[in-house]
Amino acid sequence: MTVPVYVISNGDLVKATFDAAAIILNSETFNTAIKLATVFAVFGTSIAYIRGRDIAIFFRWFVIYFAVVTIMLGPKMSVQIIDSANPGAVYKVDNIPYGLAYPASLITSTTHGLVIALEEAYHMPDDFAYNKTGMLFG
Repeated sequence: MTVPVYVISNGDLVKATFDAAAIILNSETFNTAIKLATVFAVFGTSIAYIRGRDIAIFFRWFVIYFAVVTIMLGPKMSVQIIDSANPGAVYKVDNIPYGLAYPASLITSTTHGLVIALEEAYHMPDDFAYNKTGMLFG
């Protein structure tokens, strides 16, 4: 599944950022760090249980762990970066975790839609469109 990420300019810089995130989040070092953090979290949750004798602590830890590791970092998707200043360039990054790709797509798609709607409402016939030129004179 590919999700779009809209940028006004510097699509190559955004691609490099997503490439770096894909490299770090798909490395064996990151997987080891997740496993180590899980061990410390289980240890800390066990100590919290011993102090308070509340079994709900384990349930809360498991829900948070499941949401972050399994749902947000588990599934991977592709990101297509759409650069308004350079519409001919195609930027695509694979293996981006769902928890990073989907919010980036949702936020940039929403703001891109708002920019287009505002430009249609306030655009003068002789003006350059901001979503096509970026900060041309600013």
